[in-house]
Amino acid sequence: MNKVPWTPPGWVFGAAWTTIRVCFSIYMAYWVKVDNTNTVLALFALQFVLNVG
Repeated sequence: MNKVPWTPPGWVFGAAWTTIRVCFSIYMAYWVKVDNTNTVLALFALQFVLNVG
């Protein structure tokens, strides 16, 4: 398979997914403590859109 020159090395994907999972865990812990869940849900939606995009 031909890869484009700007394709990141394989280790980048492991680091990226680890970071995403850690951030999601922090989000879930914060969601339990917060009173205004609309703000937290909006932040979750934002990170989801950025992750998919």
